[in-house]
Amino acid sequence: MSNSPGLIKAITEIDILSPPQKHLAEILEAIGVNLGYCFGSLIEIDDQGKGYMVSSFNLPQDYPGQDSQVEAPILSSPAGEAVETGRIIVLHHPLSDPRMAPWQGFLQTYNIKTVVWVPLKNKGQVFGTYVLYDTRRRDVSGQELAMLEQMAVVISISTASNQYLDQLNHKTKELQQEITERKQAEILLNQHLEFIKLISEISSDFINLDTAKIDSAINKALELVTRFTRVERGYVFLLTNDKKRLVLTHEWCTRDVLAHKGILESIHVSDFEGFVDSLKQGEIAKVHAADIPRTPENKSMTDVLDMLEIKSFINIPIIVSNKFIGYIGFDATKKQTEWSDEVVNTFNLTGEIIGNTLERKWAEEEILFKNTLLETQKESSIDGILVVDDKKKIISYNKRLVEMWNLPGELSAAKDHKKLLSYALTQLEKRMNLKKR
Repeated sequence: MSNSPGLIKAITEIDILSPPQKHLAEILEAIGVNLGYCFGSLIEIDDQGKGYMVSSFNLPQDYPGQDSQVEAPILSSPAGEAVETGRIIVLHHPLSDPRMAPWQGFLQTYNIKTVVWVPLKNKGQVFGTYVLYDTRRRDVSGQELAMLEQMAVVISISTASNQYLDQLNHKTKELQQEITERKQAEILLNQHLEFIKLISEISSDFINLDTAKIDSAINKALELVTRFTRVERGYVFLLTNDKKRLVLTHEWCTRDVLAHKGILESIHVSDFEGFVDSLKQGEIAKVHAADIPRTPENKSMTDVLDMLEIKSFINIPIIVSNKFIGYIGFDATKKQTEWSDEVVNTFNLTGEIIGNTLERKWAEEEILFKNTLLETQKESSIDGILVVDDKKKIISYNKRLVEMWNLPGELSAAKDHKKLLSYALTQLEKRMNLKKR
């Protein structure tokens, strides 16, 4: 049984500073326990396409031994489809799928009937999957799929943070070899811990967030990241449907600098064609105003930099479902700024979180629009409409049905199909009797 509130609570209670292996295992356990799965595993895939299990939840003790005997590459399983498409793959009756033949021993032994592969992404590229197993044939709802995607963002961030922590540890060792003081290493470590806390706070804010609150949450995320990286302005520009303009949708800046709003609220793609093309290719733009030649072909760019008093800026593309939808940017107006790898990673992860959230927002808005349209069509029909599910439970009905059969308010409100049909038959008999007279 799915327990989304319980999952969110369990995730927020995990100690983000625990050892990486323990942290990932606790995330998997929270997902498995609260969504009702029996087993779980986390698989990273290297550049050669070889998969490695880096964490697991409740797997049988003999599973690693069984898995090591499988000679088939992991990408030959449905995991390869999840990696290639970037979509969640749900497989029922895995024993009947030829791609799962190398793993039949495990599937038969533990009577696995449903397997779910959820892709993990970093910078728009899939680097692995987490896999959930169930001994029941379960219908994975749209709500559960959305939750699994949000959990993929949490796991991806945790994994990326662990990788950066490993890099930081390596840098720390090098520093310790060169200097006797430990102060510098402590400063770097504290900065990294603050980075992990920041990204965790931002990602937690967006998990299962109500659609109406998404815009304010994005602005809050821009504020947190702008303050953390000690720059003055953060913003999001999104591509219009006709792909001719990029429009300012979200922004936060310190009180002592000018905002884009009122000065530069939209950009014509044709005016910055080369710049936008590079973003579409997934390239990050890191620019110092002083490095841009004051030539006629650069006038559009230099005019913007002058108006907004920008010394340095960074723009990172937001890619959703392999499509460029806009970019997230940050400006330094006080002094020329060099962007460290960790700062760039902070910006990039924030952009990915915002992109995933916007995709969910747009999908929910589309569903709401379709539901509203269907409801309008139903109420405007001249026919009486009664909708029941496969268990004969009344889901919906229109006013015309109530009027046609003169249904009492308490009967229609009760949504008891047996009582309603009985009442309708009685009304029909009365009408038939009247006709006979």
